[in-house]
Amino acid sequence: MYKKTKINLSENQSRIVKCIFKGMTIPQIASELCRSQSCISYHINLLYEKYKAKNRSEFVLSVFGDILDRYKNAFEKLQSEIISLKSQNSEMKKIIKALMLAKDNQDCFEDTILQAEKYL
Repeated sequence: MYKKTKINLSENQSRIVKCIFKGMTIPQIASELCRSQSCISYHINLLYEKYKAKNRSEFVLSVFGDILDRYKNAFEKLQSEIISLKSQNSEMKKIIKALMLAKDNQDCFEDTILQAEKYL
């Protein structure tokens, strides 16, 4: 199982993580990012410390878990917004129907307008 984390990465760290996810070796990452192999090794060790990983496999699982958590949170937020919009849409339909029925009755019409303004 992956470890849940909330870690923000710098742009360079993000690039290294992407290279690791591509399966690149330290020499390949160094070449790709125009850095020395010792520099890349140093940054990889810092990443391992941030994610409390002992090796590349644990690191990948931790990062993947972090990504899953972020997408899950974004999905849950979107889902709650959709539910809220559906609820508002249902209320608006009721108000529109009431407006159509109440157009001949001025008092009822004004009350319905006031209700509709809550959703606008």
